Amino acid sequence: MINGYEPSDVGETFAPVARLVSSRIMLALAALNWWEIDHMDVATAFLNSPVNHDIYMLIPEGIELLDPNRPVSMTVCKLNMALYGLKEAQILWYEHIDEFLLSVGFRKSINDVNLYLTPDRELVLLLYVDDLLLMAKHREGIDQAKDLQHSRYWMSDLGPARMFLGLEIYRLPNGHLRLHQARFILNVLK
Repeated sequence: MINGYEPSDVGETFAPVARLVSSRIMLALAALNWWEIDHMDVATAFLNSPVNHDIYMLIPEGIELLDPNRPVSMTVCKLNMALYGLKEAQILWYEHIDEFLLSVGFRKSINDVNLYLTPDRELVLLLYVDDLLLMAKHREGIDQAKDLQHSRYWMSDLGPARMFLGLEIYRLPNGHLRLHQARFILNVLK
C-alpha cells in the first residue's frame, strides 16, 4: 500500500492523481533551477488499459449481430480493454501507465504516487490522470522521455507548458517563470 492506494483494489472507481503540492513544488524547483517544462496529453487514455477481470456489457443499440436470429437485448460482449464510462477505467489506466513508466526505468516518489523520477534524477514526470508534465535541466532528457511515451501511447505533445490544472505558466524572456490563475479566476467570477 502506498499513500493509502493499493493497486487493483476491487470495485475502486478512482485513480490517484498528483498532489497539488507536488505540482507546485516541482514548478518552484523548475523555476529555481531553470528547468525546461513540457506538457503532454494522452489521447483516449482509458482505451489503452486492458481489463484485469471479467466485465461484460450489453450490445449497444444499432449494432448489427452476426446471428440475426439472436435478439440484441440478450447479447453481451466481454471487454478486453477499458472503455470510457466504465467505472474501473480510471484505475485501470493508472495501473497501466504506472507499470509502463516503472518498466522503462522511472522510479516512483515515496511521497506522491504520481511523481516519477529517472534514477539519476535528471528528469521528473508528474502525472495527472492523462496529462503529463515533464521537467528537466536539459532538453534532450525531455525529448527522450517524449519519444518513450510516443512509442507506447498516442499522445499530444503540447510543447512548453502553458497551462496545467488551471495554473497558467509563462517563461519570461529572462528565463524566469511567471505563474498565475487569471483565466481561472475570471471564469469563477463569471
